[in-house]
Amino acid sequence: MIHRILSALFLTALLGAASACASSDFGDKVSEIGEDWEKGERDVERGEKLVRDGRRDIERGERDRERARREIARAEERVVEARIAFETAVDLAERGGAATARSNGETIEDLEKTLERAQDDLEEAQDDLRDARRRIERGEERVKDGRERIARGERRMENAEERYQDDVRG
Repeated sequence: MIHRILSALFLTALLGAASACASSDFGDKVSEIGEDWEKGERDVERGEKLVRDGRRDIERGERDRERARREIARAEERVVEARIAFETAVDLAERGGAATARSNGETIEDLEKTLERAQDDLEEAQDDLRDARRRIERGEERVKDGRERIARGERRMENAEERYQDDVRG
């Protein structure tokens, strides 16, 4: 808020000086300084937006990462359970024939499909984890870019103010 007030005051002073001296070199310089100030101010605003967006991406990525980790843990358990049931049924089938190759009423084919679904779920959860990590990285990059843009804009505004002060004094 204070930043906007200072910007408005500075621009008002610049515009007043530019209109008072519109036909002189000083007026042209003041106008140029005002444009530089406004560019700096736009850089700061864009940088702040990048930082906000980046932080939002990081927050979403962290939530997604935690959800994916929980899903991976559950999927890994289901894969282990399905693999044990499948391997047990295969062992029974090899020893006692197809009639004994049922585990809790499920056939080997059913158990194989259950195992495949659990493995697919695990792969999907791992993909979700990779996506979450990418979102976090993208958010961190946005925050970094935003901070750099803010710093660049603030420097441009400070330089414009210094040039204005030098021209007013000189």
